[in-house]
Amino acid sequence: MIHTLTIKDENLHGSFSNEYKPTLTIHSGDSIRLQTPDIQWRYSSSKDNERTTFNSKENEEKPGHPMVGPIKIHGAEPGMVLEVKINDLVPGWYGRNWAGGNKSWQNDQLGLTGTERIQLDWELSPAKNDGHLPDWRASISCGA
Repeated sequence: MIHTLTIKDENLHGSFSNEYKPTLTIHSGDSIRLQTPDIQWRYSSSKDNERTTFNSKENEEKPGHPMVGPIKIHGAEPGMVLEVKINDLVPGWYGRNWAGGNKSWQNDQLGLTGTERIQLDWELSPAKNDGHLPDWRASISCGA
């Protein structure tokens, strides 16, 4: 059976806990199709559509990266081995990188802690398997 999880607040969380109720229960051998928002909890299906912001169903004070689930496997017990096969991974149409602007091990290593944040936006083409800067002068911005 193929299950589909769309991007909705009730399918997302930003932390781990064994207290979270499953978003979906599947059987061994089932497949799941899903989409995930970007690191800022946003998603846009195309360049022509505005990015929609999503929220964690768990309402964490400071959620981390957005995650889909949890997903329960019928009959699975603690201590059993879980095998996951990823059939296809298709990126969206955009990507974004940052450096500086806050304390992190990466910014510490690069000497960028305490500097203004630099943002670089990419336009991705999943069909061509490439990415480019639409207009690099307009894509790089400083500040938060």
